[in-house]
Amino acid sequence: RNLEIDGVAGYSRFALVSGLDDEYYSIMDMTLGLNCPLFLSFLNGRLFPLLTINSGIAYSTIKISNYTGSHAYSSFDQVLYSGLSLRYKPESFFIDLSCGWQRIFYVSKPMDDVKFSLRAGIVF
Repeated sequence: RNLEIDGVAGYSRFALVSGLDDEYYSIMDMTLGLNCPLFLSFLNGRLFPLLTINSGIAYSTIKISNYTGSHAYSSFDQVLYSGLSLRYKPESFFIDLSCGWQRIFYVSKPMDDVKFSLRAGIVF
């Protein structure tokens, strides 16, 4: 098992006021980094833990409304992601069960996010 290159893109959108789509917060992020298999395996090496470290950029938008009208604010900010996965890799594909932490370095205050995911892909 060797180091792997990992690229991830994501999009999230949250309503700021329940039931209204006029006010929202959205994040589009892209990261690139490395997957490092750890020195422990099961099922003849097909099931193993994997450490992931990625860095990238996020484009965030917040749209709010008040008595003066509707206002949208956007920014590009740096992202750092670190996670741990349990990977099953029998042949030319893989399935990961992952948990990770992501920080977006906003100017005013960084935002931390915990993510759980089920990922799948092919091995070239």
